[in-house]
Amino acid sequence: MLAFSDGLQSRRALLGGGLGALAALVVQALTRPLPVAAADVVLGTTNTATTRTAIINSAAGGTGFLGQGAARGVEGRISGTSGFAVVGTTSQGNATAVRASNSATTGNAYGVFATTSSTSGHAIRAVASATTGVAIAVDAETNAPDAVAVQGTAGGTGTGVVGQSQFGDGVIGSSGAAGVGVRGRGQFGIGVFGETGFSGKAGILGEAASGTGVAGYSGSVGQDPPVATGVYGQADQGAASVGVMGRSPTGTALDGETADGVALKAVATGTGRALQASGPVTFSTSGVGTIPSGFAQKQITPGVDLGPQSKVLITLNGNPGAGITLHRVLINGTTDIFTVFLTGPATVDTRFCWFVIS
Repeated sequence: MLAFSDGLQSRRALLGGGLGALAALVVQALTRPLPVAAADVVLGTTNTATTRTAIINSAAGGTGFLGQGAARGVEGRISGTSGFAVVGTTSQGNATAVRASNSATTGNAYGVFATTSSTSGHAIRAVASATTGVAIAVDAETNAPDAVAVQGTAGGTGTGVVGQSQFGDGVIGSSGAAGVGVRGRGQFGIGVFGETGFSGKAGILGEAASGTGVAGYSGSVGQDPPVATGVYGQADQGAASVGVMGRSPTGTALDGETADGVALKAVATGTGRALQASGPVTFSTSGVGTIPSGFAQKQITPGVDLGPQSKVLITLNGNPGAGITLHRVLINGTTDIFTVFLTGPATVDTRFCWFVIS
């Protein structure tokens, strides 16, 4: 009886100890975090799910997901006809949704490289959806002295950079110091070409608060353009060079207009010519008149204001008679009329030319 009793007690103690160990395991399993099942994400194959898979790293400055590969670190694909392969979002004011960085110091390194095979698609499309404020769809910055923030290159007859706006500015270039806001360079073609389809607008518009709106240089860039000048042209390529040239087959090649100033001013500071014309010249302050036979004078209304500084040049185109010549010109500044006098009555109708210089 004693041997049986001892064995029974031993079995009871063993069973009680096993139940206690099992209870301890259950408590540990319930109190510690459940691990992610290894079968949820399988490396080296395609994992299919009907809901989004999220990986969250709540540590400050931490990385949620890191992808590394010899050719592609992270690849995103879409199976539908529209959508986004990779999306980055943030609601923080000074944060960046998508950032690309290339730390290489040599070679043709790219921070972002985008391609498209569509004949009407876009390799990169950026949209600033804000309706107020100064929203920027694409912001590029460089700190190197010879670096380029944005560069567009097109092979063949394509376009390197296109800016388009329905009502605003298609392209704006800005320089804070002594740099160039927008520079156009053509190796064999045109550096900058401006075009407009509206008859009341300009293909290229230059505006300056106090300097020069548009400056053109042929040869080296010489002196700074003068202040308060709309268009300035300078050519330093020999005697045949031209600073500003206008050409029109049937219209007006160069037009100057003013209400109270000087429409066209020509200055020769050395041995050159202030004005040189090749071909017929027409002046609105010139004309012809005729002194009838038997009269010694003729009044002319030139159609311009006459004043104390006005000068009237007269040339007779015929012989008014024996011993009769041009006598004088009388200018009436009140009526803006001048009178041509002969030394005597003309024996024949005598034609003369006049030219008013003010």
